[in-house]
Amino acid sequence: MINKIINKNGNFYKLLRSIENHDRITVFGFTQNEQVSIFNENESFILYVAPSIKRANEIKLMFESINKKCEILTEPFIYNYSEINNLNLNKFYNVLYKILFNKFNVLIVSCEVLLNKLPHRSLLKHIKLNKLEKFNLSDLTKTLISFGYKKQSSIFNSAEFSVRGDILDIYPAYSSFPVRISFFDDEIEFIKPYDLNDVNISFNELNEIIIFSETHNYLNNNETENVREILKKELTKLSGDNYNNLFNIYNGLLEKNNNANNINHIGNPAG
Repeated sequence: MINKIINKNGNFYKLLRSIENHDRITVFGFTQNEQVSIFNENESFILYVAPSIKRANEIKLMFESINKKCEILTEPFIYNYSEINNLNLNKFYNVLYKILFNKFNVLIVSCEVLLNKLPHRSLLKHIKLNKLEKFNLSDLTKTLISFGYKKQSSIFNSAEFSVRGDILDIYPAYSSFPVRISFFDDEIEFIKPYDLNDVNISFNELNEIIIFSETHNYLNNNETENVREILKKELTKLSGDNYNNLFNIYNGLLEKNNNANNINHIGNPAG
């Protein structure tokens, strides 16, 4: 619509063409109404860097007014385990997974988020199940355990699952509700969310579900191995309390990293 009323020799028209051609462009000084006009014509994924949380929320409202699906990330991904906030971490991973599956049009971030290193997409483990798809229930339970899920007789918390016959109840990480998956032999018969607190609440069946890992990789195998070798060299230079302190930090980091099972812990000579 806007193409019909703008000057085809002007800069605004050239800007729209550049956006359509996926050219790299930098633009300053647009009013909010002008931004709305540009973004309304754009069908590609949009990354918007906001200067503040308040401004991020204002921008979100602007995009929603033109029917864009938005997500906001203002807290950077934290690699320091002592500072991790589980709620922020879950939010962060939830958004990353939605990006992988094209669940929204616009990501609004702060400068801090943009400047921090993010996990590689290969480290974001997940499994997708489709209704009527064949999937071995025994293999699925092994996958869930490798994802950090706990097998229970009944589920009450996120990242728990239970198996009763051909029924799998699972509370997926980053989900608001648990899900019941019924198998007929090796075929998925139905997938349906339910409410733990009110059995009278009814949900529609799902055609598919994506189950994400509860454990998070912060380093790939090569990066982890490099860190291990560096720390081992440093440990050989230390003794006494200094050694023990670094030893505890090192093994604590490995336990919290999802690659820890593949790494030999350093033995404590004091033990």
